[in-house]
Order: sequence, then structure tokens, then C-alpha cells
Amino acid sequence: MQQANLQQLPGLHRQKMTNEIPLVNIAQQSVRYGTDAIIAIIGKKHPTLAKIASWRAFQPFIKTLYSFISYNRKVITGTLPSCSHMTCAPAFHLRYRIAFVVLMQLLMSSVFISGIVTGFDIPFALHAGWWMLAVSAILSIVFFLSQKLQQLWMEIFGQITVWLLLTSVGGWLLGNVQQYLQKPWLTAIVGTFYFLQLLWLQSKQRWQYVQLQISMYKNK
Repeated sequence: MQQANLQQLPGLHRQKMTNEIPLVNIAQQSVRYGTDAIIAIIGKKHPTLAKIASWRAFQPFIKTLYSFISYNRKVITGTLPSCSHMTCAPAFHLRYRIAFVVLMQLLMSSVFISGIVTGFDIPFALHAGWWMLAVSAILSIVFFLSQKLQQLWMEIFGQITVWLLLTSVGGWLLGNVQQYLQKPWLTAIVGTFYFLQLLWLQSKQRWQYVQLQISMYKNK
């Protein structure tokens, strides 16, 4: 999309195509977006599955799930926006960002952080009240800040949430290795590999994203 000549593509809605990935049929001069595009692609190899997904009863769930993922692509991947004339970055959507942060914080507190506590025999409950603290922070952002500050802080909070999720998943895996194998040296090796190969790179990338958001806010 970033390299295509948009003038030669039929009927593309410039804003809509960043939030819902378009499927362009040049021969028929037609465009499908989002869930319709995905169902059309699936239908090429799995027509029965595509027909089921097209049922009206499933459409609200499918479209909501697609929007939930699409509007949070920036924080899920943490990739910096392109410097080309066309960016594929979706618009900011406050409700979907709040839903994403709350669900991820709840997942961390109920599964991964509690698993870390169990795996390493930590004598206190790290996860107690964790997600309630996150919800309180979100409510403070939503009700007491201006719209521009809401977007800035929810962008930052989204990046922090995914970073914490990656950290807690790594700790959960290490806790399981330690619990079942009882080999601290192996836990240390796996933990070092995880930190250097994934978490450190993610930390730098997401910090750059946060710096970019702050810079953009100051320049508005």
C-alpha cells in the first residue's frame, strides 16, 4: 500500500484503507475492506468456512474482533510509522484502546503474574489488585485529561501494557521451567536468551515509539 500508485487503484477511501485493509480487484475495478476482504480471501480455498463467516448472526462479533485488533495494531506490533507518503497506521480509537489495555492487564494479573508467583515460590501475591490499578489509571486519563492528552497517554499506556505482557509471559515461562525441571542454570540461560533476543529489542523499539508520540504531541 505504501509503494502503490493510489491514482491507478479504483475507488480507494484513503482514511478507511488505513483502518480496514483493502482487497483490490483491478480486473473488476472493485474494492473490499476489512472483514469482507478476509472472507473473500478465505473463500478462495475454504468456501464453506467463508459462507459460515458471512452469516448475519456472526457479523457483529467478527467485525468487532477485527476492529479491536485493527485499531490496536500500533501497540501490538510497536512498529514505527512509515516515512513514505502513505502510512498504513490506523487511527486512534479510545474505546478499543481502553478495551485492549484492560483485557491485557486482566490476562497478566490472572494468568501470567500469578504463574510467576507460583513458579518461583514468591511469598507474596504480586498480582493482587494489579488490573484494578490499571483500570484506575485509565479512568483518570479518560475523565480528567483533554482529548489530545488522552490520546498521548493511552498510546504510551498501550506500549507499556504490551511490554509488561511480554515481560510477564517470559517470567511465566521461566517460572514453569524452574518449577518442573528444578535447574536454575537452565532457567538463567533461557531467561538471558529471552531478554537479549526479544525483550531488549522490544524495549528499544517501544521506547522510540513513545518518544515519537511525545514529539508529535508537542508539535501539534
